[in-house]
Amino acid sequence: IKYNDYDMLIQLCDVLCDHNGFIDMEERFIDIVNRYGFDESNTIKRFNKLRELKKYFEVKAGITIENILNL
Repeated sequence: IKYNDYDMLIQLCDVLCDHNGFIDMEERFIDIVNRYGFDESNTIKRFNKLRELKKYFEVKAGITIENILNL
């Protein structure tokens, strides 16, 4: 599947929030592992891919996601 920027932005937004609103990505990773467990073959790869996605949009925006969201 070839994702466009919209698809990737939705994925990023999903990892940057929980039921209370915006959250730090690392906190969200802990939440995900606590709820779904840690899969040695996929969890780290998935988290690294999400970090790359965050960096991709920060470069496009010229500002950090944390500054955009006032985290």
